[in-house]
Amino acid sequence: MLARLQAFGWDCLEADGHDVEAVLAALLRMKGQANGRPKALIARTKKGHGVPLLEGADLCHITNPKPDLLDTLLGNS
Repeated sequence: MLARLQAFGWDCLEADGHDVEAVLAALLRMKGQANGRPKALIARTKKGHGVPLLEGADLCHITNPKPDLLDTLLGNS
């Protein structure tokens, strides 16, 4: 994706999408590039990040866990 956007003249940066400070730093850096070109920030993330039982699971965005599983996922058990 990055190379494709750059091929069309976009200024592109990548950042760890789970690191708020890294995303903010990238956005501020892009804001300082006043060259008239469109800009894109690629925020690299993992599905279910921070929840070991869901991390990387294809269906983690649509799962509807039962209350007991929710407690396990949140570390409340």
